[in-house]
Amino acid sequence: MAMKKHYPTYLHEQGLELSELAISAGKRGMQIILAGTDLKDATNATFANLIEQESK
Repeated sequence: MAMKKHYPTYLHEQGLELSELAISAGKRGMQIILAGTDLKDATNATFANLIEQESK
């Protein structure tokens, strides 16, 4: 089962480089492990630089 409603999904761009990401499977204690590229395809996620850098 997927999300009941389609919500925008945003992930940090480094996730695309990972071969394994653990995400919630929708039940307590259950996870799905998949590659960042597979997560992008499954959720239509937007990958971007989400880390704010401090100004000096």
